[in-house]
Amino acid sequence: MMIPKEFVTEKSHQILEERGETELKFLSSAVPAFVKDLLTKAPDFWKNFGMYWWNLMAVMENYAPREFRQYAQMVGGQEQFGRDDEIRREYDYGTDMFNWVAAMLYLEFRIESYQLGADNPHYVTDEYGNERAYIPSVGFVNEEDTDEGETPNAE
Repeated sequence: MMIPKEFVTEKSHQILEERGETELKFLSSAVPAFVKDLLTKAPDFWKNFGMYWWNLMAVMENYAPREFRQYAQMVGGQEQFGRDDEIRREYDYGTDMFNWVAAMLYLEFRIESYQLGADNPHYVTDEYGNERAYIPSVGFVNEEDTDEGETPNAE
């Protein structure tokens, strides 16, 4: 699911206006709290962000305290899976604030639609309307390669 950029932009401006904060001030407080309060307590939680994770990790590199940056990379798959630059480019909303808000909106969608779970697939629709399953710890998968209860094979 790709969240429309206009919606992300509008929501970002709304958040900053309601809080009376700059982007820098907001991210400087929100990102460290996210890493400390969530990722350190639930290391696999990063997988719930699906395709949005790769840009969210870049935001954390810019705003998380130094002691948490390496931890976020380690638990976030970068050391094991590398970076997915193709997905990162496709899901880049242009600023750290927009990428942060897009990731949080996507997480909210996953929660509200009962799709939360580290290994539940995320579905990506390309520009032609084709849908592909994406599992962060695996990558893109072929639907015909997956049987219920089995771990899918990466493409």
